[in-house]
This record gives sequence, structure tokens and C-alpha cells, in this order.
Amino acid sequence: MTPPRLSVTWFVAPAQTAHELIRAWCAATVSDVGDRFTLLEQVGDGRGQLSSGLGAAVIGPERFEAGDGWWTSSHTANFRLRSTSPPTSDPEPGNSPFLLLTRTYVPEPMRNEYREWLEQEHSQRQLTVPGNEWYLGYEEEGARHSFMNLWGLVEPDIAEGEAWDQARLTPWRERMRPAMADMDRAIYRPIR
Repeated sequence: MTPPRLSVTWFVAPAQTAHELIRAWCAATVSDVGDRFTLLEQVGDGRGQLSSGLGAAVIGPERFEAGDGWWTSSHTANFRLRSTSPPTSDPEPGNSPFLLLTRTYVPEPMRNEYREWLEQEHSQRQLTVPGNEWYLGYEEEGARHSFMNLWGLVEPDIAEGEAWDQARLTPWRERMRPAMADMDRAIYRPIR
């Protein structure tokens, strides 16, 4: 069942961190997360704060506490569900082979139009890309407002492909470009 509220904790590693170290931590941590959390291992290069291409995230009903590790920073934010597409599905972050996670800090004057663009155009167009199974849109609860979007993907390169780029190239997206100046984006592999 799609959670109406969730907490995401990001763990970000410096660029020189060995991927094997993160993989080993994920393998050891998976038993700690249990059924209440979904553990995500970052694959490929990210953008924004996630640009090192290395890291992990944990999604669940509350903040996930972890001891010291390979990360140089960790951050937790709480979100509430804004939309699910397609509306007939009940996607869950751990049920797709890969997950694209974007988080955008949108200035107050642009939030309403950004919300409309996400719901009326962007999410619907991206769902036409083969291999994109579902979309979940969340908004952050708290002082620093952000939009978090989750996309269930069958392959990680779908969100980097030509079909993905073509689906998002619209005049409305160009108008929203200034709102996306502060964005984090990464692809993850759920680990059970």
C-alpha cells in the first residue's frame, strides 16, 4: 500500500568512496531495516548533493537511525503524498527493480504552478516512456519545502534515455526551469 506519509534518510559518500564499501553496508543493514523500511543503493551518478554517484537512502514511516559509516553527511526529511499515477495502481518504492528519486526545492512564488505542471503534464508524459511503471509525488513537511518524485523503473538507463528526454521537452517545462535550479536526482536499486 502506498504510504500517505513517509520519511527519507539520505546517506551521501565522498566521490572516492569504494562502491564495495557501500554495497557491504547495504548487505549488512538490510536485516536492520526489516519490513518497515526500504533500503536503496544509489547506482550511477546523481545530480545536486547526490552527484558523487555513491550513496544510499532509507524510506520508511520514520527516521532511520544508523551508526557511523562511510557517509560524510546524512539528512532526513518527512513527506506527505500528493499524487499517484496511474491512479489505479498502488506502487511501493521497494517493488520496482529501480527507482528514480528527484527532490526539488521550489521557491514559494512558483509552487502552485510547479504542482500543476507536475500533475497535469510532467508525470503523465513521463509515464508514457516504456519501462516507467508508476509515479508517486510527495511534498515535504517542514520549513524547507521541497517536492519529491519517485518513479518505478524496470532499468536504470530509462531515465537517461532519449525517450525520457523527449517526453519532458515542452514549453511548460521550460517555464518551470528556474524552479528546478535546486534539484537533487539519483537512481537507486531497492535492496530487500
